Amino acid sequence: MNAQAAGKLDRLFNPRSIAMVGASQDSSRVSGQPLMNLRAHDYSGRLYAVNPKYANVNGTNCYATVAALPECPDLAIV
Repeated sequence: MNAQAAGKLDRLFNPRSIAMVGASQDSSRVSGQPLMNLRAHDYSGRLYAVNPKYANVNGTNCYATVAALPECPDLAIV
C-alpha cells in the first residue's frame, strides 16, 4: 500500500474529527449513543453533532447541516 492510501485509511481508523448526523439528546436511542460512547471512551478529537432540531446535544454544539460545520470531518456517523 502506498503512503497516500495509508493516509486515507488513517482518517477512517483514527479520525481527528467526527460528525454525528441525526444526533439525539436521548442517549437511550441509537442516534444518541455515538456521542455518549465517544465521550465515555475519552475520544480526544473534535465532535460535531448535526441535527436541525437542536442548538445543543448533551453539551455539544449542534449544527443544522453538515455544510454548516466549521471543518470537513474525517468521519461521519449517519
